[in-house]
Amino acid sequence: MKSRNVLMMLILGLNMIVCVVQNSQADSMGTAFTYQGRFIDSISPAVGSYDFEYKLYDALTGGTQLGNAIYKDNLDVVDGYFTTGLDFGTGVFDGEARWLEISVRPGDSTGSYTTLNPRQELTPIPYVMYVEDRGWVDDGTVVRLDTATDKVGIGSSSPTADLHVTGLNDDIFKITDTFNSNELRIGTDAQMTGFLRIRPSQGDGLAITGNNDLTSVFVEASSGYVGIGTSNPNGLLDVNGKIYQRGILLHADYVFEPSYELESIEEHSQYMWQHGHIKAVPKAEKNTEGQEVIEIGAHLRGVVEELEKAHIYIEQLNKRVKELEEKLARLEVQEGGAK
Repeated sequence: MKSRNVLMMLILGLNMIVCVVQNSQADSMGTAFTYQGRFIDSISPAVGSYDFEYKLYDALTGGTQLGNAIYKDNLDVVDGYFTTGLDFGTGVFDGEARWLEISVRPGDSTGSYTTLNPRQELTPIPYVMYVEDRGWVDDGTVVRLDTATDKVGIGSSSPTADLHVTGLNDDIFKITDTFNSNELRIGTDAQMTGFLRIRPSQGDGLAITGNNDLTSVFVEASSGYVGIGTSNPNGLLDVNGKIYQRGILLHADYVFEPSYELESIEEHSQYMWQHGHIKAVPKAEKNTEGQEVIEIGAHLRGVVEELEKAHIYIEQLNKRVKELEEKLARLEVQEGGAK
């Protein structure tokens, strides 16, 4: 290379991605980017015209060349600085590290190139192509998809939802708190049965809680029992605390209203024996599996209604008993006077 020795090239950085200007927002950007460097020839900044050869590799030494070599002839170098556009095509920047190998010769030479060592690792800037080509936008605060129709696929090349995650016999989605060993998992088991599982650090199961004792809502993994207010449920549903039901009529104080038509004791008795249950309490029903089912609100309201009616009947009977006692007493007096 004449009589000069090429000592080194100082890479100043990749300044920008050169986007192909398009008339439509839907058109994709190009894959070329602008490369700027500084070339030191011997001990002084190079000045003049030089030919450059650029090759892209996947390793600092050895490795595999990616894409074709790019040649830039008669590139002007001013005070050691030069700028050029490079385009290695699609698919070469996939998130893995890349190194640029540069070879140079004088611009008026047709001889061989001198390879500059070491290869230069590319800074993350070119990887914006990898992101931008897929619709991602990074505004410096958040990374996002820019349009309402964009979708993200993980394990799926054809996502059908905004976020479509595909997996098999494993956790598809998982968040782990490494400090407390708590986990939120969504996935499928070996039987292809889907699950949503929150695994608290105290044991396998599902907990919805605002405290550390797992007593808000807890599902025991082995039995499937649900505990509310307890982490040791003793049945399918174990509630440790008060239960309130709202939005439905639970009291039966209407029995004492003047407008309430209370059937007689005889009418109540006749209905009870004819239908096999007391009037205000719904008749027992069974589901398709033969299990008895009740609507708790209506059932409880009916029980209270019948209880209040029973007290009215007791009062009515008590009055009749007193009347009979008084009548019997008068008869006894009359009978005693007749003797």
